[in-house]
Amino acid sequence: MSMKIAKTGLRLGLSVAMTATAGSVVLAAENSGGSSLPQLEIATYPSQLFWLLITFVVLYVLLSKIALPRVAEVLESRQERVDNDLTKAHQLREESDAVRSAYEQSLAESRAAAQAKVAATQNDINERVAAAEAEAAAKAAAELRAAEERIAGAAATALDNIRDVAVDVSAQAVNKLIGIDVDTAVVSQAVDQAIGEQTR
Repeated sequence: MSMKIAKTGLRLGLSVAMTATAGSVVLAAENSGGSSLPQLEIATYPSQLFWLLITFVVLYVLLSKIALPRVAEVLESRQERVDNDLTKAHQLREESDAVRSAYEQSLAESRAAAQAKVAATQNDINERVAAAEAEAAAKAAAELRAAEERIAGAAATALDNIRDVAVDVSAQAVNKLIGIDVDTAVVSQAVDQAIGEQTR
């Protein structure tokens, strides 16, 4: 970079020196009475070369000591600023990648936790439903057994009542048909025998 700056300064110095030399030649020609091309007169060559050398040295010193260092500082500060911006951009990109990966991981963990909660809730509901169904089935079975027991008790009571009625009716029927009072024990035995044959 410093070589480019030095070459640019050298070209600029030469062009300024040439301009200054041409101006001095024009002034010399006007003062001398004015030939058409005074720069081609051999008598003015030493003074032209002298002023060209002085102008070149002055411009070179000015450019190399004042202008070019400032230009180099500006270019270096710009380069440093660009490098700092690139470094910051790289750091921000890494931070954004880290934040994005942390967000994606947190989102995955949240989804997994939500799915686990849904599964646990579903299992709890299934267990409660199964327990309620089992409890309802046990309650229904108990009520069915109690109803069967009540029906059996009612049937036994009805059978006893029917037996008593049958004994009374049989005794009265024998009395009316034959006119004989039959012993209640004999009628009860006959009724029990008849009921036993019916239930077989």
